[in-house]
Amino acid sequence: MTNNKDIMIRSGYTFRETIQFDLNGSHYLIQIKNIIKDGLGKKVDVLNLEKINSPTDNSNFYVKDGDILILKKGDDHNAYMVNNAPEATLVGQNFLIISTSDEEKLPSEFLVFFINLPSTQLFLSSLSGGGKQASLGKAALEKLKIPILSKEEQTELMTLANEISKEKVILEKLISNRERQLQKLIELKTEGQGSE
Repeated sequence: MTNNKDIMIRSGYTFRETIQFDLNGSHYLIQIKNIIKDGLGKKVDVLNLEKINSPTDNSNFYVKDGDILILKKGDDHNAYMVNNAPEATLVGQNFLIISTSDEEKLPSEFLVFFINLPSTQLFLSSLSGGGKQASLGKAALEKLKIPILSKEEQTELMTLANEISKEKVILEKLISNRERQLQKLIELKTEGQGSE
């Protein structure tokens, strides 16, 4: 199992004032709206980030490729990996940022896979505080027990999960086609009956 040295968890930057967007800004900002649908899942959309002039020089609030984002509030505690982020990309207070300290031992891809497992999501939901809107904190993520597996074992698990996702897409398309087929059949069978 991992220990606290294997991953680093930090919060995004808390803006003290209204965010001022600037087309000529020196920094990019990842916001909730940059988490977009991608097939069955979601991803961080780094192609449509808005620019700002950063209120901080603290590099802890900036992300690099391989960093992982998790929304703090709401029911969605899925992990989203940052890929191809422009330099000087800042993350706001709506996110927790996770970095792995050893990509060889604990690759970001495996960490995302593990956090997004239904059992891990259930565990995180049970640790989310708050009333109407659940809130996930750094302390909850630090309680995660992430298994340290060989590269081969990690790859095997992620490959199986990827195959399951592909099968889900195929099955959902099949179900959707069958529902359309049923609707068309109903229309054909009842055609002309409403005018009698």
